[in-house]
Amino acid sequence: MIKNILYIIIALLASQSLKSQEWFSFFESSKSRSEKQKINILLDSAKKKYQIMDIEASYQYANKALSYSNEADYSLGKAYSHFYIGQAMIKFLKFNTGLKHLILAEKEEYSKNDPLLMAEISIAYSIPYDYIVSFSINDAKKELKKGLAFTDKIENRATRNRIKIKAYNSLSYLYFEEAKLDSVYYTLKKINKIISEQNEIDIPAQQATEFYVLKGLLLSKKLQHDSAKYYLNKSMNIADKFKYRDKSSIYLALGLMAAKQKKNDSALIYYLKSLKNMEETGNRYDIPTIYYHISRAYRELKNFKKANEYDAKTVDLQDSFQSEKEYDDFSKTILNKFLLNQKEKEAKKNMYKYIFAAILSLLIILSIYYLIKKHKSAKKTINHQEKVIAKENEKNLLLEQKVNESFNIIIQLAKESDPGFLTRFGEVYPDFINALLKIDPKLQTSELTFCAYLYLNFSSKEIAQYTFVTPRAVQIRKNRLRKKLNILSDEDIYLWLKNLS
Repeated sequence: MIKNILYIIIALLASQSLKSQEWFSFFESSKSRSEKQKINILLDSAKKKYQIMDIEASYQYANKALSYSNEADYSLGKAYSHFYIGQAMIKFLKFNTGLKHLILAEKEEYSKNDPLLMAEISIAYSIPYDYIVSFSINDAKKELKKGLAFTDKIENRATRNRIKIKAYNSLSYLYFEEAKLDSVYYTLKKINKIISEQNEIDIPAQQATEFYVLKGLLLSKKLQHDSAKYYLNKSMNIADKFKYRDKSSIYLALGLMAAKQKKNDSALIYYLKSLKNMEETGNRYDIPTIYYHISRAYRELKNFKKANEYDAKTVDLQDSFQSEKEYDDFSKTILNKFLLNQKEKEAKKNMYKYIFAAILSLLIILSIYYLIKKHKSAKKTINHQEKVIAKENEKNLLLEQKVNESFNIIIQLAKESDPGFLTRFGEVYPDFINALLKIDPKLQTSELTFCAYLYLNFSSKEIAQYTFVTPRAVQIRKNRLRKKLNILSDEDIYLWLKNLS
């Protein structure tokens, strides 16, 4: 009897213990769901703030979300937190930190199964091409095309279209940089089709304003100023309606159009509005560009004192950015990431070339054997060889023409002190830039640009003329460069630089 009572008590205690465990498990599950819900709300806030270009607020929300995500070991939260922090840091010109967070977002387990996030990361990777030597405009285009490939895997149509517009907008800006207006027109046509299909529904303000700014810029280039003004005004109305804070590109486009119409006073007003807007939003990315256009406007108005003041600001700002970017081991890792991708693609191309060469060689051998068997005359064989040689000569001639064209373009960009000069120079003479960076990885953009002028055999007087400084200032920069690169005083600096490549 007592034994049975003991069994009943033990059974009741065990039952209560199991119920306690179930309640504890349920409590833990509820707590986990609550944590994830809190993280998702923070991420949604980070996204919305970035969409209206409140970058600082977006960063703060994402940083909180990352802290909670690490505690909860929430992969989705960590992936998107790193992404939002990364794109905010890039806008602040904190490239080391920004790109580091993008890489962490890409490596997160959740990201592998989220084509939307992978597309967004690729688009963000393309942004800092202007500031990272060895990361060319072509590398930026490849990243955008990689992002577009991910968009095809996004199931939701509206989301897919939104990301496509974002990528195509960025691609259009790159084509503008290269002055490929036909490519700009073709890309904008694709965006227009997407927007028309969606009747402008669910198109974020950022993508819509950028698209209409691009349309305005293209029409302005074609001197269709009334139509251009219509689209720029439309862009401004959308920004006002949705409280989109970043209007700097709209003001810049209006300024460029005014400058094209020789209305330099109006252009200057718009440029200064653009600069003020950048300062308000904390978007530092395009400040050197706006300084350049302000300087040009003052120069057109014969106010050379103000023009020189903004030229000096540009140099100081670029030097400041350069020091902030901290060319450390991480920067090299980022560059190696892009260069490694390039090398892998080049290796594939070479492999295909070797296969093609082997097949071609085999075909030639079989052809010769066939000709011998058929007793073809020696004259026909000679004629065949002559045709092959003629084709090779034609190819070499075309290649030489392309090199000459690239050289002429670089010379023209140098004479105009164009911001795209160093990027274009690096594409044509990559070995020279890489050789300089091996000697001193901390060389600044302004120093690399100066080396490029010397490499192209510009005299001190010419460099002074094109960069709006005195010949004495150029000589001082030469002496500083000699010290930095350990060039002997009795050695010709021009020959020394030529021998590098």
